[in-house]
Amino acid sequence: MARAAHAPADGYTLVMGFDGPISVAGLVNPAVKYDAEKDLAPVAQITTAPVVLLARPGLPPATWPA
Repeated sequence: MARAAHAPADGYTLVMGFDGPISVAGLVNPAVKYDAEKDLAPVAQITTAPVVLLARPGLPPATWPA
């Protein structure tokens, strides 16, 4: 990711990745050498992924507020 972030802006370097790990990498790892907001730009959304919230049976909440 850092190599792509610092590559020349000539249109020859593209990176495919998930937004979550890319955006939080600098927050959880000080060795990350790029700033996702400043050094990268989204080009296209190519897929979607469902998100599921799971809990153990017997946990007091039975529903999640919408």
